[in-house]
Amino acid sequence: MSVQDYVARTLIREDFDERFKTAVDETEKFYGAVDPPRDHVRPSAGIA
Repeated sequence: MSVQDYVARTLIREDFDERFKTAVDETEKFYGAVDPPRDHVRPSAGIA
């Protein structure tokens, strides 16, 4: 098995969603979850 095959198989494992959610949860615990302000307006960066 080549390195490319190994990486591709690892990236498409069936438990990716579970692992991703766990990573997000751990990151939020580390940094603290931040709720965005409800009246926040996204800048348009000059795009009309």
